[in-house]
Amino acid sequence: MKNFRIVLLISSGLFVSSLQAQMWSVINLGGAIERGFIFGELVKEPIRLNKKIDLIKKLKAVEEDYNDRRTVSANFTSTPMMAATTMTMKSTGEISQKLEEKIENIKTERFQYGLKRLELNLANEKRYLDEIQQEYKLLMLGYINSGGPGYNYAAFLKVYIRILEIRRNVLALDNLINNLVTHNKAFKQ
Repeated sequence: MKNFRIVLLISSGLFVSSLQAQMWSVINLGGAIERGFIFGELVKEPIRLNKKIDLIKKLKAVEEDYNDRRTVSANFTSTPMMAATTMTMKSTGEISQKLEEKIENIKTERFQYGLKRLELNLANEKRYLDEIQQEYKLLMLGYINSGGPGYNYAAFLKVYIRILEIRRNVLALDNLINNLVTHNKAFKQ
């Protein structure tokens, strides 16, 4: 604070002396006013620097608090997201298995228009699901040792969102395959 007062005293002294010098030799009043504003803004600079220093101190305090809360027990707060991810992954795998059985049953029927395309789409979705299951296994390996509050939650949330996209596509395929089955039954009669 002492340095601030000294800087303020020196800068105000220079400001006053520059104004007096300008009064004797300045012809352009607008330029003198602009120089005065610029000098006034330069006086505010130490205040801004002190505010930055205070903000940096507050940021360091928040970071230390956050690091203090990083424990192994903090990982268990993301257990509900992990459970939701596991349940969705299993149910999506079961739905895709049932769809494969339906496709095999439809192949024995006469009407198979569009079935190959649906079968390829289902194979792609199963491949994506397998890739996510491998990522999920890696997440489970690092679950105990990693992170803190929010790290594992965010990782499981990303996997969960990807699984929901796959689940949406699998359910759309299920609807299309059910429509094929309905057409088969309608044409049989």
